[in-house]
Amino acid sequence: QPSFQHYHFIERDPGRAAELRKLAPPPSAQIHVYESDANETLLTTILPQIEFPKYRRALVFVDPYTIDLDWRVTALAGSLKTVDMFINFMIVAANRNALLQNPDEITDAQRTRMNRVWGDDSWFKALYDDRQLSLFDEISATEKLPKANGLLANAYRQRLTQEAGFAYAAPPRPFKNRAGAELYYLFFASPNAAGYRVAKHLLEKPVVE
Repeated sequence: QPSFQHYHFIERDPGRAAELRKLAPPPSAQIHVYESDANETLLTTILPQIEFPKYRRALVFVDPYTIDLDWRVTALAGSLKTVDMFINFMIVAANRNALLQNPDEITDAQRTRMNRVWGDDSWFKALYDDRQLSLFDEISATEKLPKANGLLANAYRQRLTQEAGFAYAAPPRPFKNRAGAELYYLFFASPNAAGYRVAKHLLEKPVVE
């Protein structure tokens, strides 16, 4: 309490969007379904409504198929000071674009994708400065990935507070497949301490199989 007044769902797939439109809204609430690109819809339609002077607040959960979340969305959400935000960061997709490669072999398209989700090219320095290149050269391939994943996760968490403008960002939780490979990191960022404490507690709880 107070309950949510609006539920916004963004889904590009027409069939899935049709299923979402069948949802029955809770009492005194409305459901809005957008069959569109999530980045553009959040930037132009949804987030601009969540203004501080209007006493509006929002909980945003972004679950991109790959690393398609535009940093402009993250930065806008942080600047509003009204948004609590969960972000599913697909580390397995980041691996395909940057983490497992020789930095000299990263293509322009892969750099562009990483820059888009990161907001600039500082991810490259976080992963590939001289010290880390030396470190990666000295360890096996099976050790390399977890170290790179952790470096990227910590750097992204810092960007949520230092660059996007969130006051708090909880330590992200890694989620793995049955083989133990990390698939994504779940981040939480918030403008207020209360939301941060609750989310941090949830992200630290052990997984029940």
